[in-house]
Amino acid sequence: LLRPHWMYLRSCWMNLKMESEGMKCGMVLDKIYRYTVGVLMIVITGVLFAMALCGTSFISQSEHTTYRADNFIVQLAAVLAVTAITFAAVRLKKQPEFRKAAAAACVLLGIFLFALIVGTQMAPGSDSGMICAVARRIIRNDLSEDFTQTTIRYMQKYPNQNGMVVFIWALFNFIGTDNYIALQLINLAALFIAYYYIYRLIKEVFGEDIAAVSVIVMCMFLPFSIYVMFVYGTMLGMACAMAACYMLVRFVRDGHMRHGVLSAVMVALACVFKSNYMIVFAALLMTELITLIKTRSRKMLAAAVLMTALNMMVSPLTSVAYTAISGDAASDGVPHLAWVAMGLQESPGRAEGWYNGYNDRVYADNNGDTAAESQQCREYLRQRIPYMLKNPAYTVKFFAKKTASQWNNPTFECFTFIGDMQTANHKVMPSMEAIYTDGTSVNSLLIKFMNIMQSVILGGAFAYFVLNFKRSDLQELIYALIFVGGFLFHFMWEAKCQYTVVYILLLIPYAVMGYNAMCRRLQERGR
Repeated sequence: LLRPHWMYLRSCWMNLKMESEGMKCGMVLDKIYRYTVGVLMIVITGVLFAMALCGTSFISQSEHTTYRADNFIVQLAAVLAVTAITFAAVRLKKQPEFRKAAAAACVLLGIFLFALIVGTQMAPGSDSGMICAVARRIIRNDLSEDFTQTTIRYMQKYPNQNGMVVFIWALFNFIGTDNYIALQLINLAALFIAYYYIYRLIKEVFGEDIAAVSVIVMCMFLPFSIYVMFVYGTMLGMACAMAACYMLVRFVRDGHMRHGVLSAVMVALACVFKSNYMIVFAALLMTELITLIKTRSRKMLAAAVLMTALNMMVSPLTSVAYTAISGDAASDGVPHLAWVAMGLQESPGRAEGWYNGYNDRVYADNNGDTAAESQQCREYLRQRIPYMLKNPAYTVKFFAKKTASQWNNPTFECFTFIGDMQTANHKVMPSMEAIYTDGTSVNSLLIKFMNIMQSVILGGAFAYFVLNFKRSDLQELIYALIFVGGFLFHFMWEAKCQYTVVYILLLIPYAVMGYNAMCRRLQERGR
């Protein structure tokens, strides 16, 4: 009579024990994750903050980097001034209307960027100009030999541009070819969509006041917002990536599957526009997996599987779409190892790890054979990595200069890429031209402001992780994990400031929280 009851109680105990062990394992993994990300952020932001206080990297139109000593006292005084202002705000009994101030900052930024777009009316150059040329060739069915061969050869080398070409081709069919102002205005809308979802995520995690102040500071961070003029996938991908981050936080907190699905879809779209957003995908997937181990939620498992599947489909689907609209043969392109190899090389005339044409030479040497290209890159790395390990002094200097060139440049090439753009048949507004032209008083003033702002952001972020990394949870560390991934990725990959500016933007909420936490700690101690 008692046996069935005993067996039932025993099974309940075993299930409870397994669940307890699973929860304990999840808690240990969560703690390891938080401590690892926190320590890495302390080290990385600490190094970058020290670099920003002591020196600055300036980049010319030809991407030549000059390293200059900075005024340490001025930089540190700016950080202390922001701390004092924050301390005064913390002590106020009635807090200011930060939300209204954030809305006003967005309006002013929108007016400035709209005037910059309309007042310059420039055509894209470099890679962005080439993908627009590919879309134009497909629409017009341009069969001129030189032009066709140039665009086909470019797409065979860089199939990672397939998604952006398909998007511009579809857009040109509606708005007309070479309508670059429309593309830049779409970028402007994408910028504010990204800011909106950053605001929503920070509000969800840190509160409304911190979110509103973060938006104000982001509006002041011009090195990123000026990239609305860059006809590329940076802004569109950023909007999708930030929407994916917010949806994942909502999914973790409320468990509604629609948020998990939307997060998976949006991060896949981000990778369609720009393959670098695979770093965001990796960060979100890691967050889902750790949450899955902690909660053993079937919904979380389904969302992780869906996100992985969608991102695995991005490359083949964009290749199929590009082949369908263009008729060009599909290509695997230059292997990823070529960019890693180039990122570990000297670059005559440029800083260490910057573009030097290595991937183009590898492609030409092997007649586009991706397998042979990969083998050549592996052989180079087998020689290069042991050499760097045997020469630690050289290696430290190499990576120090590479890091400074792409992370300690206060403009992050936001004026340099404008110089690559081509002026249309009209006179650029002098007030707009003064913004990005080297040597003008307006340009010099903006560079000084950006230089100080970079130190302020890095100082606040460093303070946040020193004070709070033990208390942070998974949702609070999403942007930090993306930043760590971006830093480590570009430590080895080809160096370029336009890649790293995205990650500096994600430090702003932590910087705001850092100054706030530091001042509240001082207030509690009566100092």
